[in-house]
Amino acid sequence: MKKMLMLSMAGFFLMPIFAQVKPPEAVKNAFNGSYPAISPVKWDKDDDEYEASFVQNGKKMSATYSPSGELKETETGIRTNELPAAATRYIAQHYKNARLKTAEKVLKSNGETLYEAEINKKDIVFDQNGKFIKVEKD
Repeated sequence: MKKMLMLSMAGFFLMPIFAQVKPPEAVKNAFNGSYPAISPVKWDKDDDEYEASFVQNGKKMSATYSPSGELKETETGIRTNELPAAATRYIAQHYKNARLKTAEKVLKSNGETLYEAEINKKDIVFDQNGKFIKVEKD
């Protein structure tokens, strides 16, 4: 009986770790309007924004929405050799022995295109031409 109680308590406390975020209806409707055939979708919440992670046409993607369903940005995984040449040169110069883990193309809702390169658990952000902008914690 004691074992059962301990297992039940452990399950209760671990449940929130594995529970998926449920976005508001406005967010789900906006996502489904843009990506009607996508399944499965994993939802996360960061501050007050909702992020849908999914695969489309074999590429890992995410779409970030405000609580009202406004699309903020989309991110599409790209091969590291698809980064702009200037970004590749910057990485080679400033991160000589670091491993470039992943790369993404980011399309902001205002039409701005950015690139992110993950190195040492940080995102190195570049503009559409590959000019360095900033470093963000991953």
